Amino acid sequence: PHSEPNTPHRQVTRPSLIIEVGSWKGGSAIQMASVVRRRGWGCRTKIVCVDTWLGTSTDLKSQRLPLVNGYPTVQREFMWNVIQAGYASCIVPLAAPANIGAKYLAFLQDRGLCPSADLIFIDGNHDYDDVKQDIH
Repeated sequence: PHSEPNTPHRQVTRPSLIIEVGSWKGGSAIQMASVVRRRGWGCRTKIVCVDTWLGTSTDLKSQRLPLVNGYPTVQREFMWNVIQAGYASCIVPLAAPANIGAKYLAFLQDRGLCPSADLIFIDGNHDYDDVKQDIH
C-alpha cells in the first residue's frame, strides 16, 4: 500500500458514547467495540445498544424466533455473544423501543449522568416508516 504524500493525517478523537439503535444479536456492537479496543481506548467508550429484542412482526409470523415462555430469546443470544467476545464492560444493553430509549438517555444527559452521543448507528427495523421514526 502506498500513501499519498499530501494526504493530511486524520486524528480521530475517542468517542465517549456510541448508541446503536437495533442490535439484534450484537454483531455490529461487537465490531464497534473491537475497533474501540484496537485504537487503545479500552472501555472508556461505552456502546449503548437500544433494542426490544422482540424481533419484527415478520419474525413472529414466520415463527423463526425461538421462544421461552412465549418470549423471544434474542436478548439472551445478544448477551451471550457480548460476553463471549469479552465486551460486557463496554457494551450496555437498553431494552426499550428507540423512542423510549432516546427519552431515557436524554433524561440521563440532562442530569449529567451520561455524555451526549458521539455516534448514533441506526440499524433497527428496516421498514421506511420505522427508520424515519428512529431518526427522530
